[in-house]
Amino acid sequence: MFRLTPLLLIATLCACGSAPPQAELSPTPKSPAPALREALLSSLQSAEVILIGETHDHPQHHELQAQLIRHIKPRSVAFEMLNSSQAEVASTLFELPRERWGEALRWSERGWPEFSLYLPVFDASKEVGAKLIAAHPDRQTLMPLMIGQPLPELLTQALKLDRPLPKEARAELEEEIIRSHCGHAPQGMIQPMVSAQRLKDAWMARALLASPKPVVMIVGRGHTQAKRGIPWALEQLASPEAPPKWSVVALRSDDDAQDRAEGQVKVIKTKPHREDDPCERFKEQLKKMGKGHSKLNKATSAE
Repeated sequence: MFRLTPLLLIATLCACGSAPPQAELSPTPKSPAPALREALLSSLQSAEVILIGETHDHPQHHELQAQLIRHIKPRSVAFEMLNSSQAEVASTLFELPRERWGEALRWSERGWPEFSLYLPVFDASKEVGAKLIAAHPDRQTLMPLMIGQPLPELLTQALKLDRPLPKEARAELEEEIIRSHCGHAPQGMIQPMVSAQRLKDAWMARALLASPKPVVMIVGRGHTQAKRGIPWALEQLASPEAPPKWSVVALRSDDDAQDRAEGQVKVIKTKPHREDDPCERFKEQLKKMGKGHSKLNKATSAE
């Protein structure tokens, strides 16, 4: 049975985000306006978990993340881009020369934008002495959902995935998946993709709860939604007696207003970094996937 397209569609679930009241940046990415910097830092002082939602291939977003890390001086920095199979490498990464970091993480093999874009974030993390956290589930953990199977019951219970999302929040997530895939996601894959997104959110939330505080999370904006993303998962997994104080900094260059978390989300508005149509990019990506699938199927049939 052909399952590679669903697998890759889950893997390419995009990170979209929200836009509460916005504040403008100064023209230079490395020098945000003093008033904005002061307001941001003041709002983050009491937070134990700070999610910095990004557009993955936006260079300015990574410069801003590095700035915030230097100001916040977190004890740990967690990455969506690093999965649990990389935990050991991440724990000793800064013992290696800087030019070997990307190679040690096998970054180019994992489908993320160029490592050079993220280098400022790693540099800042090292400067403040932060522990690196590989926060994302690995491929083996995601595999059941990728091939249309349920997760093991023990994992489902441990991550509180047996607790359904609020009806409105689930509908928003489904709509986001359809929109982000530009109408190309097969109807039968919507629910598996919802399940994959929820697994990622809960897994990363658990990693954050276990991390030295304060912890900064570098993550796509789609995972920062208060009503259904990592913040919602944090509240499900945390002890009711000691829920973590969390805050979101949303870096964005569009006007989509979706999740307003009563002041817990702060937006830094940036300029767009590219002008091409994202749906045209996605269409080209699907064509490349199809060619790769065709070659793999022919090779498999010949065995």
